[in-house]
Amino acid sequence: MNITINYKGVDLELDYDYQPAENAETGAEAQYPGCAEAIQGINEIKHKGTCFYEVFENDLQELEKAILDAMAN
Repeated sequence: MNITINYKGVDLELDYDYQPAENAETGAEAQYPGCAEAIQGINEIKHKGTCFYEVFENDLQELEKAILDAMAN
């Protein structure tokens, strides 16, 4: 998936993998506990078409949170 977010004053174009939330199984034989939505990896970080992945690679958890926040709005 792709999204553009403003992170610390910089517009970043991100390519990422998204896992939507899944409900837990119910019933007597239910075995799957479900899962929360999550970003399962950021594949690419660009600014104005230039790759900046290495610049932001220590901020991946913050970027994942920023993606989820942007998706919620």
